[in-house]
Amino acid sequence: MELSEIIIQRISAQGPLSFHDFMEMCLYYPGKGYYTSSGDKIGKNGDYYTSSNITSLFGAMIGKQLEEMWTIMDKKEFCIVEYGAGTGMLCRDIISYVEKNDEFLSKLRYCIVERSATMRERESGRLDGKVCWYDSIIDIGAFTGCILSNEVVDNFSIHQVVMKEQLMEVEGYGEISATNAIESIQASKQVPFHRVLFGLNIPDVGWVTAQNLARHFESVDKLLEAKQEDILEVEGIGPERAEAIAEWFSDDANRELVDELRQLGLRFEIGDELKPVDGPLTGNTYVITGTLEAFTRDEAAAALEAKGAKVGNAVSGKTTGLIVGEEPGNSKLTKARKVEVPLLSEADLVELLGG
Repeated sequence: MELSEIIIQRISAQGPLSFHDFMEMCLYYPGKGYYTSSGDKIGKNGDYYTSSNITSLFGAMIGKQLEEMWTIMDKKEFCIVEYGAGTGMLCRDIISYVEKNDEFLSKLRYCIVERSATMRERESGRLDGKVCWYDSIIDIGAFTGCILSNEVVDNFSIHQVVMKEQLMEVEGYGEISATNAIESIQASKQVPFHRVLFGLNIPDVGWVTAQNLARHFESVDKLLEAKQEDILEVEGIGPERAEAIAEWFSDDANRELVDELRQLGLRFEIGDELKPVDGPLTGNTYVITGTLEAFTRDEAAAALEAKGAKVGNAVSGKTTGLIVGEEPGNSKLTKARKVEVPLLSEADLVELLGG
């Protein structure tokens, strides 16, 4: 019997199917679903290519973004959950990038949810020893990290866990495990507004720009209504970046994403965390360029702000000093020399921080 006939029979017998159940049957019905039937799905002999099949740069870029997320999350234990391994190339490229950072690698747990026995058998030999395999995302338990999916259809069968009572019905989940999972979910709702903005992957919006946007507009509602000329008033933002940010917030799909995240409880307004801190560097503004040895740029910015300083993106006559690491940006160096802003080394930064 064809899968379409099976679906029709089930609807006739039990009534309408939820979208989730429909996709479950289409993808994973034993022997007949897309991923459980025979034949290649990905690559030269399959139905489609993924980005990671074309270039390893795709996985490296995601690895870099994940490393930044881990840094923002205070370098704690971090779990990557990939939903559907495909050919395994995305996982291999991400791990290849992560292996350059021993500290991140030591805190990383890479989990793959793969329900297709055929796909799992093909890739397990290449990935075993580097990943943990699961049949269901719920089997992983509570974790802090990121869920990845490289094929759109893999996302359809993911449900957000919202009720402790539902979790406790799952085999292997006692009250403590369920409570820990709920606490993990609730903790994400306490992430500051500027970190939420940073995580939206808005074009040209890094850590410092996200903070400046949050300080200036104070809520996402004002950002949603902001025009290019309004965004130009934010420190360190030029015309092209202002245009890209305005376009991002005017896009219907992005506005819908913001609304969904707000409904889930994420913070979209400024809190006490971005209010100016009084300290020995209050009144000073610094810009960072290049790679630092003992800090990431985000860590250096956070340390300066904790001492009362402001950290900007662009050098101006009001900049107290340009902190210069390895391979600095030429435009910032040129501007600093032009307006006679002092050039500071990483040793100078450590001295400023009192160390």
